[in-house]
Amino acid sequence: MTRLAKKEIERHRATLEVWQTPSAMLKRARRLMDHMGDEDLFNQPGVDFITEAWGAAQFGKGRHVLAVRLVPQREQWPDFEIRTRRRTIERWEFTEVDKPRRRRGLEMRRMAHRRAAGRLASEGERWEQLMAQAERVPRWIKRRCRAKAKKFYAGRAGLLVYLNWSDYGARRAEIEGCFIGATAPAKNAFTEVWVLWGARLYRTWRDGNKA
Repeated sequence: MTRLAKKEIERHRATLEVWQTPSAMLKRARRLMDHMGDEDLFNQPGVDFITEAWGAAQFGKGRHVLAVRLVPQREQWPDFEIRTRRRTIERWEFTEVDKPRRRRGLEMRRMAHRRAAGRLASEGERWEQLMAQAERVPRWIKRRCRAKAKKFYAGRAGLLVYLNWSDYGARRAEIEGCFIGATAPAKNAFTEVWVLWGARLYRTWRDGNKA
């Protein structure tokens, strides 16, 4: 577990603001995640760009683009850009969907304490809990998309929605089937809307129409 000093944050972010292949960015993001460890990654302020870089790299790899980079911090919006094989540049905003009220930093700290005590890092969740959560996933996505759309960002950009929740294969088809409806609140606020879930990408909207 390693917290980053201010100078380290600036240096690492600068390396991710340079155009690079998605594979190179993914390697850098993963290396930073491993270096920090889950507890510090989710507890230290100012390091959200690492998760954004990871998501941008995954998106770039899935789209088979030439290059990707984080938008310079001074520009504030959006989060990243990709250079397609047609040599066009697309701008993208990143948002993460998780269980509401989840305190991931506290969760990771508790897991670290359990490991230190020689116990299992996580007790896991009961099957009934997963099934109940699966029914709520569309509402979680819709809430995040609505919040993003209400910000009325200047300029044109797409939206990448990262669903950070696993059904462990229980209701995958149902979850996949909800993506179009759940991301609808963002369809007119962004040029395109995609969902990243696990290792797969799903394009749901383009120019306000179903993709």
